[in-house]
Parts: sequence; structure tokens; C-alpha cells
Amino acid sequence: MDPCLTEAFGLDPDVVHLNHGAFGVAPVLVRQAAAAWRERAERNPHRFNRVEVSGLIAAARERAAGFLGVDPARAAWVRNVSEGVSAVLGSLRLRPGDELVTSTHGYGAVRKALSHHAARSGAVVVEAAFPVGAASATEIDQRNILRASLVAMCRAVGRLGVAPAIALVDGNVPPPLSCTVRTIIGGDGLSLSIAAASVIAKVTRDRLMRQLAQRYTGYGWETNVGYGTEAHRAALAALGPTPHHRRSFSPCQLSLGFDSSESP
Repeated sequence: MDPCLTEAFGLDPDVVHLNHGAFGVAPVLVRQAAAAWRERAERNPHRFNRVEVSGLIAAARERAAGFLGVDPARAAWVRNVSEGVSAVLGSLRLRPGDELVTSTHGYGAVRKALSHHAARSGAVVVEAAFPVGAASATEIDQRNILRASLVAMCRAVGRLGVAPAIALVDGNVPPPLSCTVRTIIGGDGLSLSIAAASVIAKVTRDRLMRQLAQRYTGYGWETNVGYGTEAHRAALAALGPTPHHRRSFSPCQLSLGFDSSESP
């Protein structure tokens, strides 16, 4: 288990912890804050509920909104993603024939919320396909990460089925597309479209790594999803690389007997 996660969540490294949304473990700092609130509430429940809790929630909203870069007055608290989606859908005046557009990569509970509200209002749920492009470890070794990423972008656009008017790209290097390309440095923090694409890419990556973890055991891909954690590096040294490891990654070179400064 990654030592950083062990410390942040207060986990026992000898125990397998399963996390599923709101039913999973919380970071140590969150548990400490919750314990402090609970202690205040138990000391004087009447004062806490009538006087203190509103100020505590307002302060928490300010901090959360500041972290997200949004107006605190427009921030709302929800217990989980599906409840948030339900709250938004419940605020809409949906009419028969209205379309609720979602992604084929959507979380199951979110799709259920969409279907529920669509059935009540006569709206229609439309699943829009968002194709994902990828490049293999071999391609990354041959081209480098940047060029392989540009190839993957071209593959994703090629699978759209329609010709886009413009492509927004996170970074400063445009892929060779036939449409207009706009590069945006730090785009995932400036563009909702890029941020959404980033979420889809990461969710897809994590899903694939968990599937590969069943075929290639011992590397901890079900939890580190390919990142070079201490446990992952130790597994490389002990087991050697798989076909899905980049040979240009220095721990792979070391496991194969190459010096990290040499070409593999």
C-alpha cells in the first residue's frame, strides 16, 4: 500500500480496504474535524444546533468554494454525486420531449437518477458517445509521451463520427487535425469541456488498469492505476516489466539491467 495513502487515511497496511463512495474511509483530517464537531454538539446540543452549526457550515462553504474557485453563495452541499445530480434535475422544469444528454461513460447511479426524472416528466435520456483515443507503451517508447498523446488525440477525434468545428487542447502543442485547434495551457482548470474530457480519460484509464491488474498480479494496479508508487517500483524490481510497461520509464530500465541514462 502507498505509504502516503496509509498516513493520510490512517490505514493498516496489512488490511485490504475497499472504498465505495460514501461508504469508504475518510482522510484522517476529515475524521478529526468531524470528531471535533461531534464533541461540540454533545457538550451543548441546543447551542450547537441553534447558534453554532450555521456559522460552522458557512465557514466550511467558504473554504470549499475558495478551493474550487467559485462564489460561496452559489455553492450547495450534497452527500454524493447522484444526490447532486438529483438536486439539479429536480430544480429543472422538464417537459415531455426534453433531452437529458449524458455520456456513455456515466456512473450507474447518475444514469438511474436521469432515468427516474425523465420518466416523471416525459423527458428523454440521450447517451452521447465520447470516444477515447489511446497509445500503447511501445508507441510512447518510440515517439515519446507528447507525440504519442497527439496521436491519441487524433484517434479520439477520428472516432467521433462527425467533423468537429473546433478542438480544445490542454497544453501548447496542437495535434495535426483537419479542424480548427485551440491550445489552452492549464486547460483543465479553465475549460469545462477539457475538464470533462480529463475526467473521462482518467475514469477510462482507471477502469483499464483494474482490468489489467487481474491479468498481471503483484504490481498493485488495482490501486495505484499505473503510477510509480513505492510498491509499484518494488514489484518491477522483483517481477520485471510487463508488455504494458514503458521501457523508457527509468525503473523499467533498471529492472532490465540498463542504466537510466542509457537507451534501452
